[in-house]
Amino acid sequence: MTARTDITVEHQQARRLRRSDPVLVMVATVGTVAYAISFKVAEFDIRVQGIACAIGCAAAISWLGLGCVLAMMSRLGSRAVERTPPMGWFCTCLRTMAVGMAILSCGTVLNLVIYATSLTFDGLAAAHIGILIASDVVMGVVFVSRAKALGLPRLHAASLWVLVLNGVFAGALLLLWPRG
Repeated sequence: MTARTDITVEHQQARRLRRSDPVLVMVATVGTVAYAISFKVAEFDIRVQGIACAIGCAAAISWLGLGCVLAMMSRLGSRAVERTPPMGWFCTCLRTMAVGMAILSCGTVLNLVIYATSLTFDGLAAAHIGILIASDVVMGVVFVSRAKALGLPRLHAASLWVLVLNGVFAGALLLLWPRG
């Protein structure tokens, strides 16, 4: 009985915008832009800057893709999402992105430290790939956990994360990857 009450409370909370949501929108947006711009500020070569821009744009596109799928699922009354309103998914995604931005900010700081100290770092690409992977894995765990609280089974949430968010990201990144 308690579990049903917890889900009901979560669903009621999912219907309204929280005070922190505009701040989280700014954190997600500014964090992503800062990460991409830090490659320009650090004056890495133009190809690296193009890759950073492609990563930022692909991330934005993938979140929009996941948001559209979640909104369609909630509108269609999919039993898997137990009629969670779109605002519930919006809040779940915002909190997930905030965690990801905390991790990606390590990459922003790394770029700025390299620029400020004029250091050369041969492992820069590997470090950024590691940061991106860590961010994705941690965000995936957060998303699955929060989606479970909204009534979506873990396997369905993990499938959405891997197939929709990561799939759209990979496709967008292939299309946006700098040529030449």
